[in-house]
Amino acid sequence: MYNTDFNRNENFWNGLYICQNQSSSCEKCERAHRFEQLLSHLTLASKAENYEERISTTVVAICADEKLMAPLQLILPREFDERKHIVDSMAQKYLQQASKSVQHLVPIKSVADGNCLFNSIISLLPDSNLSAVELRVRTVIELVKNKIYYVNQCSNHVGPFEEALRRTCNNNTFSELYEIVALANVLQCEVQSVYPYIDYRAEMKIMNQMYKSAETLVPNSRRVIIFWSSTEDEISTRTRPGNHGIWNPNHFVPLLEQYRSYRTEDNERVSTTPESPRKATSKNSPASFIQSLEFSPPPNTTKHKDSAETYFETIPVSQAASNRSSESEDQRNARLTEQRKRSVSNRSSESEDQRNARLTEQRKRSISNRLSHSQQRKTARLTCRQQHLKEIESVGRKQLMMKQTQIMSIQGQRRVLERKKQALIDQYHWPAAIPMQLKECCLQDFSDHMSMSVLRQSICIICNVRASANTMKEYALQNIPHSVKLSCHADLIDIIPKSQQTAQNENTSSIFFSLSNAVFYKKGYNTLAKTGNICQECNRALAKDQVPIFSAANKMWIGDMPLVLQQLTIAEEKLISLYRHNSCVIKLHSPFHHHSTAQTALKGNVITFMHNMSNIVTSLPLDVEDLCDTLKIVFVGADIPNRVELLNEINIAKLPEDDVPESIWTIIERIENAADGDVERAGYTGDPLVDAVTQGEAHTTNIFPITTSAILDVNGTTIASKDIGVHLLHKIKNSSSKALIDPSDISTDNMENEDVYVIPRSNMPVNDCANPEFLLGLFPTLFPYGCGAPYDSTRPSPVSLNQHIRYLLAYEDQRFEKHHSFMFVLFNIMQRRQACWNASLMASRPYFQDTATDLQTLTSKEIETALISATSQTFSSITNPRVNMLMKRIRTVGGNVMGSAYSRASLRTQIHALIFNQGLPSIFMTINPADIHSRVALYFAGVDLDLDTILPEKIPSTYERAQIIASHPVATARFFNVLISSILKCMVEKGVLGPIKAYFGTVENQGRGSLHLHILMWLDHDLTPSQLKESVKNEEFRNGLLGYLEDIIKQDGEFRRIGVIAFG
Repeated sequence: MYNTDFNRNENFWNGLYICQNQSSSCEKCERAHRFEQLLSHLTLASKAENYEERISTTVVAICADEKLMAPLQLILPREFDERKHIVDSMAQKYLQQASKSVQHLVPIKSVADGNCLFNSIISLLPDSNLSAVELRVRTVIELVKNKIYYVNQCSNHVGPFEEALRRTCNNNTFSELYEIVALANVLQCEVQSVYPYIDYRAEMKIMNQMYKSAETLVPNSRRVIIFWSSTEDEISTRTRPGNHGIWNPNHFVPLLEQYRSYRTEDNERVSTTPESPRKATSKNSPASFIQSLEFSPPPNTTKHKDSAETYFETIPVSQAASNRSSESEDQRNARLTEQRKRSVSNRSSESEDQRNARLTEQRKRSISNRLSHSQQRKTARLTCRQQHLKEIESVGRKQLMMKQTQIMSIQGQRRVLERKKQALIDQYHWPAAIPMQLKECCLQDFSDHMSMSVLRQSICIICNVRASANTMKEYALQNIPHSVKLSCHADLIDIIPKSQQTAQNENTSSIFFSLSNAVFYKKGYNTLAKTGNICQECNRALAKDQVPIFSAANKMWIGDMPLVLQQLTIAEEKLISLYRHNSCVIKLHSPFHHHSTAQTALKGNVITFMHNMSNIVTSLPLDVEDLCDTLKIVFVGADIPNRVELLNEINIAKLPEDDVPESIWTIIERIENAADGDVERAGYTGDPLVDAVTQGEAHTTNIFPITTSAILDVNGTTIASKDIGVHLLHKIKNSSSKALIDPSDISTDNMENEDVYVIPRSNMPVNDCANPEFLLGLFPTLFPYGCGAPYDSTRPSPVSLNQHIRYLLAYEDQRFEKHHSFMFVLFNIMQRRQACWNASLMASRPYFQDTATDLQTLTSKEIETALISATSQTFSSITNPRVNMLMKRIRTVGGNVMGSAYSRASLRTQIHALIFNQGLPSIFMTINPADIHSRVALYFAGVDLDLDTILPEKIPSTYERAQIIASHPVATARFFNVLISSILKCMVEKGVLGPIKAYFGTVENQGRGSLHLHILMWLDHDLTPSQLKESVKNEEFRNGLLGYLEDIIKQDGEFRRIGVIAFG
């Protein structure tokens, strides 16, 4: 009987619930649609020019519907209900970094669609007819009505009110503090804002504050807690585009209290879970309510309200909740007042012992609840962390296994190929044609070495250098060994955040901080895999529990270059620097006749002086009366410009007779002195840029470059610096044609009529040896924050000058290699250091004392005479033995100085020694790579290319490639080194030219600056020249030798073109 009645009652309530639910859904959809239409009107109003007036007009029209815009009557829950609410696990992690007073609360999951603030309220009341769009519309109305209140409350902290109002009128836009404060008045309740303590912000205090309704006196029981969160973990949030390494929230979730529990008279713990019958109490009042779903007593049952007995309420749970949701504010206040009166009455009648017992029981329950909740939170936190670590380890193991499998497969293929090549080499007997299978194996090996899998570059997350990806290790940030060694240096703690603020404004930030205050670089971090690449140098140091020498922990941070410094000209850069170097940096020859396609070279030495700032301030800018009366334009180039190229059509139309006056044409002079241009290139492969000109691939610039100055000096040795200065000064002063063509004419007749303005400097050179301020003052644009220069004694681990220069030239943004003079200044410093070091070593020898005595007797006249004789090739060492001794010592010192003429001469001694040991060389070969046509060179220069896949649309034009190669000398040198090393290792040493027992090569540069290799090779045979001459008489030997020579020596223009693609 009881079961039948129970089933009938259950079916009745289920049917009633379904009907009510369907009706509620229809009403909710209709109401939401109505507010969506209202929001669309507000959105259109926000896009008008007079948007404030339009929005206010729209708000007045909306408020005219009093029924629709009636105040909200909501009963907001305070406790978590697992039937209605879902825990937000990501927000739960962030909650551990918020105030301790809210860490026990439960974050409720809300929809992250831009309306997350309003969805937070909806997630608390999933059964109500309220929608996020309605809350947004009501918030806009509240902001418009009480504009002055919100301006005074928030404008000083979170920006102008007008922008916030305009943003709020658009659906799915992220909310800020204005909307949170307005919600307190919309919901007529207290709204508590909770912001986690991550990356301290100046407005952190107002982000963690309680906001009350301005119009209504709200009881403390009505409160909503809103938590600022993110949909991603902290690392991913920091690396999100636009955040610049700073944690910025992008989500809101509400916070609720956890389950509450109490003990019954039988000392049994009962939880207020929605599934079980619920006993509502008023503190320790004997009267209690028990709600039951199973049965209902007769309606005429009467109960006496006695303080010592309980009575039963037969209203179902859903009906009681419905009654409370439909009651008015006055009814609710009356009910709460009655409850408080009963509680006070019950407490007033209890004895002292009862009161003490009640308080003792309350304290026990509080302690027990706190311990239980603390243990639960601790267990949940540990479980979550262990699960997260297991997931990371699982992903890391899979990636490691895949990588190891790939490496083992490649190594196995190489071993098979090596065995096959060795078998072919063992079967080959010289002289004979090289087997085709051996050539194919060598070519395949070379192709593998030049593939993307071998040459791929990555960026180190610790030191920000470009290096081979195969030499790097991949770590999750929490798995980096001895990561405590990466903590930022104390001297940089205040500097880096300020630089980040500047970079954030310009959207150029390249670093972010981890939880351990370590500095990491964004471009070395993989946001998908949440791992970072660490170079071999940094990984080796961390494995030894040492500070990586190129990390920010070792004070090697340089900082991003501000945009304003990137746009400076050379003259402006020199004017803002403390020091100025005197050097002669020249542009080499380029067929495009544009300075951007020509590589640079250094002539002579570099001397640095300090700027005379007081003279610069008083000299610049020039007064109006000091400026030139006439404007002179000097065109310098290979061809005289056409008339239409001088001025555009609009300007030409304004001139007399719609043309350029003849007086302007008479002052234009053409200089032709390019006879020496082809001297250096004679005998080498033709310049690849010539093909671009013949194929009609013209440059895109309309500027006439200054490539040929006063004279053309390819070798850089036949013209003195004085002559160059004189000719340039003549050109600037528009001197006569005769003075320009004849270098010997240095008359100054044409220079007396006008003034020459020279930027002043001091007379004392700056010390460039072990001076930590030298590079900072000389290159302020490269070191914008005064950090990262050599010779810093405050570094925990010392860094040598050679290591430091290599690091700077491998820096990710390539600012140092692209600078017009940085490499030349450092190169000359290293040359002089080597010269001084070798001279000091030689002077420390005991035999040098006698040599010094003889050298002191030399006069300047004797040295001048010897130099003139040496220039005319009539010098003899017997003429003056003291001069001969001096030249010998200079050759000894210069032979160890890189890039000097004596260092190249010293190579002859090594070649002679190799000939004495191995005999005469068999083959002489020159390898001249076409760097402009190489994809590898472009990839090293930073162009986004896949070396294994040729996509013509991604290959720049010849003119653009020439510009890239000219501006990236380090990338070009790296390409040359990789290419030559692969050719020697995979082809020469493996026998593509026959068995080789030795080779010796030297690297030189052409007239346009590109590198090429001269190499001597010794074939692996024991025949002397005389024996070889006799062996040629043998017909079999002779035929084999002819076959060998015809096989390795070919001349084919088409093959040359194909070879460029295969080897490039």
